[in-house]
Amino acid sequence: MKQLLFYIAIGTWLLSSCADKDYLVTIHTDLGDMKVVLYDETPGHKENFIKLAESGKYDSVLWHRVIRGFMAQGGDLSTRPDAAAEENYTIPAEIIPGLWHKKGALAAARMGDNQNPEKRSSGTQFYIVQGVSYNNAQLDESLNGRYLSTRNTRLQAFLREPGNQPIYDTLVSMMQTERMGEYEALIESLVPSLEEKYGPIKRYTLTDEQRRLYTSIGGTPHLDNDYTVFGEVVDGLEVIDMLCQVATGPNDKPIEDVRMAMTVKKVSRKVLETEYGYSPKGQ
Repeated sequence: MKQLLFYIAIGTWLLSSCADKDYLVTIHTDLGDMKVVLYDETPGHKENFIKLAESGKYDSVLWHRVIRGFMAQGGDLSTRPDAAAEENYTIPAEIIPGLWHKKGALAAARMGDNQNPEKRSSGTQFYIVQGVSYNNAQLDESLNGRYLSTRNTRLQAFLREPGNQPIYDTLVSMMQTERMGEYEALIESLVPSLEEKYGPIKRYTLTDEQRRLYTSIGGTPHLDNDYTVFGEVVDGLEVIDMLCQVATGPNDKPIEDVRMAMTVKKVSRKVLETEYGYSPKGQ
């Protein structure tokens, strides 16, 4: 009986030890290392990323798209020196409220909404956010810009339809005579028709936490709720700044190749908290 209790105790300790550990991924670059933790809230992306990193798929892959003040993108497996073709597959989106595009966020690249209405993520390509810091007025302007972009795209489709030429002519006349208040009022009056025909046009808001993040460390708030964020850099944020400063050519590709490699290890949650200031969401 004592032996049985001993094995039960050992088994319980082993299970609890495993449960108290998490993955720490180090993304090695020519400019330095970034240490990344992956979110439990996005298990599909976490498992997929760990599998690719542990198998060496990302080793020697290029950072192929870099935009200063925005993000650095990599993970196109066809950019490996020994690769014949990219592994083209997608995984279901895991867009979770509370996982925002703050500076250092790790997120999945994807095709646009027209080809990809379910917002499915690329199986391999990802980006790390650099972004910029905003004040509250700039955040409000950005939110309104997202709304106007959707509204105006649908308005253009609406005005091209047969029978809507008189509305188009009226809008043109208002612009030419600089009656911009009337111009905007007429467009807003058309919104119910646009939504009935093409679907809801979302008016965006930010939580207090989002405003705190974007007015302090910064990020890219216009991507929130559209792309899956599945991790964050907990050490080496200066590397993303250096990466986003490199000279680029056509298609935002760095002129000089910048490659990556990855190593994965398990560390205790206590180490993540004490050494990197990270604790799992919701804890």
